[in-house]
Amino acid sequence: MARRNSNLPGLAAQVSNSGYRLLKDVLDCFSACSRELAAKLDSSHKTGGNPGYPARQMLRLQVLRYLLNERYANRFLERVRNDPRLLKLCGLSRAPSEVAFSRFKNHRLAPNQDELTPIIAAVVEECAVEIEELRKSGVIPADAPALGEVLAVDATDIPAYANRRRNPPTDRDAAPGYRTAKNKSPQAGADNKEIFFGYDADVISDAHYGLPLYINVRPARRNEGPRLRADLDAALKLHPWLKPRYLTADKGYHAGYNFQHITDLGITPVIAVPRPQKDKKTGKRLYGGLYDEKGLPVCFGGQSMDFLETSPDGKHRFRCPDGGCHLKGRTDWSRYCDFEYAEKPEGKLLRIMGTVHRASAEWKRLFKKRTSIERYFASAKHSRLLDRHQFLGRERVRLHATMSVLAYLLTALGRLRAGDYPNLRQMDIRLPRASSAAGPGQAQE
Repeated sequence: MARRNSNLPGLAAQVSNSGYRLLKDVLDCFSACSRELAAKLDSSHKTGGNPGYPARQMLRLQVLRYLLNERYANRFLERVRNDPRLLKLCGLSRAPSEVAFSRFKNHRLAPNQDELTPIIAAVVEECAVEIEELRKSGVIPADAPALGEVLAVDATDIPAYANRRRNPPTDRDAAPGYRTAKNKSPQAGADNKEIFFGYDADVISDAHYGLPLYINVRPARRNEGPRLRADLDAALKLHPWLKPRYLTADKGYHAGYNFQHITDLGITPVIAVPRPQKDKKTGKRLYGGLYDEKGLPVCFGGQSMDFLETSPDGKHRFRCPDGGCHLKGRTDWSRYCDFEYAEKPEGKLLRIMGTVHRASAEWKRLFKKRTSIERYFASAKHSRLLDRHQFLGRERVRLHATMSVLAYLLTALGRLRAGDYPNLRQMDIRLPRASSAAGPGQAQE
């Protein structure tokens, strides 16, 4: 487990979800993590006239926009300009113009956006440290898993800020793809498929605490499954201290090569599998003619066997159903129905049955955790601008999504350091009305 980073300032012991104190502590934490990036941006900035705003202040201002969930830059800057407390939080005496604000992001930060990746890694590591501390103190239940022990993977839509009907489209990097189930409109076709134009945000998150660990933005495609292996390898490289035991995913990731790759990494895949096709002759839905929709073997009498347990050597044990079938009790020497059977999930059976059998209560318990990533998507879109932007091109959209993730994680870290675990995923930061009596040098709590 990672050790506490002394370079990151501690947050207040008591922080509510309303007030400037949380914003200050979160921004101070970000500044401590982004010192190298700020120094790099300052040293690489070339100008023959006004030196411009220091990178540290501009970086705080960029993150503040996502923390306050302000979609439009002009409205955000107007809000900062009229609130001296927000100006002080960013270390500014006056708000920059919209041109200066956008130029910093597009021409200075965007070319160096890969430098944000280690900052995200540092914040995630600090979240893991705080979770462990809260477990020891009893705030988090002792039986709760460590951060990253159970992973969830999924993709969500980020529509392009472009007119797809133009030829060529305004955003040449974007592509058409199928909307995910949660984002389909009531007007979806009879085949339950809906096309959108934009990008896919592939995310790997912690399935218990709901915190994003990795994000990648790509042009939209019809199938996200082939991208899993590269994203999982990148996530584990970004967080080498992670010790994942399980990875949960929906049917979009059911390919056999994904099962095998995850297993080779020492992780147990908990992935839903589509129903087998119906046999035209028998009318039954069986994998390979032997296993039903839940991955249970079918006995001689045509009945699905009951799952008993998984033995220490990794074999799944099955038994004919207690109620029996039409072969139950027959004495035909060649066929007996009342028997037990064991089989190890290897090769194709790894996908059909699963290392944790799909008919077991354990599999259902683990797979239920997958919905946490859908709650993250909903929260990030509602409160961290994940799918709301005015950018063209993949690199600009990727920077926008990265900033959204970073603001989400910083807020969660603030909650954890304040011991406010029940509100870990509460992203709304409510500010009291700015006092007209407050001067530029006065910051109220």
